[in-house]
Amino acid sequence: MAERVSKSEQPVLSVVIPARNEEQKIPLLLAMLRREMQYFLEDIEIIVANNSDRDDSTASIVSDFSMHNPKMNVQIVESEKGVSKARNCGADAARSDTILFLDADTRMQEGVLRSSLASMNLADLDAAGFYFDSPTNAPLERLFVELSNGAHWVLQHTPMPVCTAAALYVKKDAHNEIGGFNEDMSFFEDSDYVQRIVRSGRQFGFVPERVVFDMSRFRTSPLHFMRIHAENVFHFMTHGVPSPSIIQEYHRNRDGALYELHEQYEKIS
Repeated sequence: MAERVSKSEQPVLSVVIPARNEEQKIPLLLAMLRREMQYFLEDIEIIVANNSDRDDSTASIVSDFSMHNPKMNVQIVESEKGVSKARNCGADAARSDTILFLDADTRMQEGVLRSSLASMNLADLDAAGFYFDSPTNAPLERLFVELSNGAHWVLQHTPMPVCTAAALYVKKDAHNEIGGFNEDMSFFEDSDYVQRIVRSGRQFGFVPERVVFDMSRFRTSPLHFMRIHAENVFHFMTHGVPSPSIIQEYHRNRDGALYELHEQYEKIS
């Protein structure tokens, strides 16, 4: 295998991972990214924007991984708490013209990183989301995934596209032009982000490649989860904002505390 370019040169891609208490999940993501490096001759940098609690070992895990994988360009930046602040902090440190935001629990099949980057560039997109892939063959999971993909496909052709930043490409100049993620938003900040990109005159769409997102919320109550998401699609298409039911579903953080919702959504919750 040919050697990659020097880390001193501009990388072809900056992978930004917001990390809050991800000690259980980030080792698998880092291993996945190590596997994907075999498909690139160019340098890729991995930026972990850490805002973990003191008793969490995410930072030490990343440092240890970097030490044992010296050919990989891995760094940690410390950010304030809040996923939007972490993504913006990581993007500020990015040296590539293209950024890929990945959550610690996102997974992809081998070779998808290179093919999806090529798909984005071929379509000349300024930002690109991913379609979902089902982590299992469970009928309800597969149904939900395909319905979600259908909704995303439809809405990408409107002025109000939706997506998740659990896996999201963006050109750094587009990110800078719109001022990054809205740090006052704790929910729907990713769809707000791509909608502002579209309003700025930039191009957004979905690459054909799929990735696996965390389905733990879905598995707690599949039918309920499908109902509120279907309700949200209809509500969003008719009102232009998320439905009250889906806000109620997502506005709790991992400790069970309520998020402070952005003021434009508080009025409908």
